[in-house]
Amino acid sequence: LPLPDQAFDQVLLMNALTYAKDAAQVLREAARVLRPGGDLVLTTLDAHAHADAVAAYDHVNLGFSPRHLQALLEAAGLEPTTCQVTHEETRAPHFRVITAQATRRPAGLEERP
Repeated sequence: LPLPDQAFDQVLLMNALTYAKDAAQVLREAARVLRPGGDLVLTTLDAHAHADAVAAYDHVNLGFSPRHLQALLEAAGLEPTTCQVTHEETRAPHFRVITAQATRRPAGLEERP
């Protein structure tokens, strides 16, 4: 992102990760632009096998399991406070939506590469 480090108190990623070729990099960038103690909120699709249903939307990937997403958040230097399925569509193919909230670790507590 063409933004300075630690520029924001909050970052919102709404349905962005399904379009990301490298979701881990997206989350690292979100963490980079957050101030220590800043919050990230995101929504994305739960992992699914409905490639045909999302082909028209140019999704790059087919969602994430909550466990995988939580691991990506932690690897980016964020502390997830929630990462779970929060909604399931009533119509087929019954996509499930994950909502996650995470906080950037305070300075000095970031994980080392």
